[in-house]
Amino acid sequence: MEFPFDDGEFDVVLSASLVNLVPDRVALFASMARVLRPGCVASVLFPSPDFTLDQVERLASSLTVMSGAALRLWASVRPNCNPDAVMRDAEMAGLVGAVCATTWIDGLVSVTTQAP
Repeated sequence: MEFPFDDGEFDVVLSASLVNLVPDRVALFASMARVLRPGCVASVLFPSPDFTLDQVERLASSLTVMSGAALRLWASVRPNCNPDAVMRDAEMAGLVGAVCATTWIDGLVSVTTQAP
């Protein structure tokens, strides 16, 4: 997976609900590392393995900017994503200092890393 941007073009790369859908997370993180300036940050948000359909429904009912139907569709096709595996893949791609945190929405996780 190659991003159509120059090397070191960005200070921040954010990804919401992509890392859990791509077949090659290491390639995704390698592209993030390539387009980041040294020392800058990549952060990904994804559902943890214990993100339940009840949590999806609770979140869908509170949304105003995203369709609840789109969220339900996303939840029906998403694979489980282990936070430790995501941090390992980020580091395998050359990113450093991976930190995992839960978010304000139960069942969603963020991993933040830096370009070396």
